[in-house]
Amino acid sequence: MVRFVLILLSLLSIPEPVMAEDVHDMAQAIEEMPIWRYNPADKKNPFQIPPELLASVEGSGHATEASKPKRIKEFLESFQLDSLKLVATVYQVDGQPPVAMVEDPAGVGHVVRPGQYLGANEGRIMQIMDGAIIIEEQVPDKKAKIPTRSVTLKLPREVDP
Repeated sequence: MVRFVLILLSLLSIPEPVMAEDVHDMAQAIEEMPIWRYNPADKKNPFQIPPELLASVEGSGHATEASKPKRIKEFLESFQLDSLKLVATVYQVDGQPPVAMVEDPAGVGHVVRPGQYLGANEGRIMQIMDGAIIIEEQVPDKKAKIPTRSVTLKLPREVDP
């Protein structure tokens, strides 16, 4: 055991040679050290919003974290709506809801359905029509509690050659 400690200490490149008595003295000093334990009682939680800030956010009319839905953001929510391009709308048979294909800025197509989210402002697809999709998104506005606006993505018009 002592030889292992000596080899370990030599690998740590201690400039002076360490004797077995020194290793024993160090081990004894470590054992005599008091054990420190953290006690969070009567300490502030660094991850909690202070009550005075929480009250000012709630009274400002902006949506608070508590009023926002707890959900995982979808991939298309990482883009602004104006960077997305509607490529196709498809009506399915047998009473299935219609679907649409939206192209992201990289040119990758994504199939979307009513109720799905897209756009950076929590836009939600309300309706898919022939050649267009209607999206309702939240807009920061100090006058309304939870302001929304309706945005329509349309198929680009084809140009005859």
